[in-house]
Amino acid sequence: MFRQVLSVGKTQFTRGYASAASNKAPLMLFGIDGKYATALFQAAASKNALPAVESDLLKIEDQLTKNAKLGEVFSSPMLSKTAKEKLIDSLGKKSELTTNFFKTLLENNRMSETRAIIAA
Repeated sequence: MFRQVLSVGKTQFTRGYASAASNKAPLMLFGIDGKYATALFQAAASKNALPAVESDLLKIEDQLTKNAKLGEVFSSPMLSKTAKEKLIDSLGKKSELTTNFFKTLLENNRMSETRAIIAA
């Protein structure tokens, strides 16, 4: 939100500019996992999809917890990107934003950071 404050003598005038609501994350997170978590939060907040994305992440975290091999597959450099993409699609129905986020992780070779990003 931008404000311009004009002081004239002892009288102060303020002028507010219309702006969109802030989509800033409530905490400053650092590191690779923090950057990705913040980007996902901001994207979800701007599309009013925070509950859907949170639900998706909790489901994925639950699947990673129940199946330890799944986490190993995510971080394995031996598996091709197309195989990992099929794995992402097989994790169940997710919002478009969550699906795009995981495809971005895949393209940037950051699938091994999945647990850390969800925890952030």
